[in-house]
Amino acid sequence: MKRFIFLISIIITLCSCERNEIEINNNSIIGEWKLVQIDQYVMNPSGAKLSTTDYSSKNVIYNFQKNNLLKVSGGENFGYSNGEYPYEFKKDYLSGFPSPEETKINLVIINDSKWVF
Repeated sequence: MKRFIFLISIIITLCSCERNEIEINNNSIIGEWKLVQIDQYVMNPSGAKLSTTDYSSKNVIYNFQKNNLLKVSGGENFGYSNGEYPYEFKKDYLSGFPSPEETKINLVIINDSKWVF
């Protein structure tokens, strides 16, 4: 189980974005978001280390639409290339398996990858 959680922690990356247009309400992310930075856990011999990539000077836009379609534009980035992707926004367990120690959090799921919101 620890190996699985470790694997998940390597795969999962955290996306920080600025909201351009619409306020978040009622657990919705619909609207345009500018990618500001990506935080990613990288494994090294001494353990996992947080690595941050700054995108604040680039104009990468994530446009979450009402029909559960994400449109990415503005340039290449670690997350997703320009194009369209199906997404789901929901409150769920990051690990995928409920446990007494884990609580549900807001997640954006794009192509089976979970992103912390």
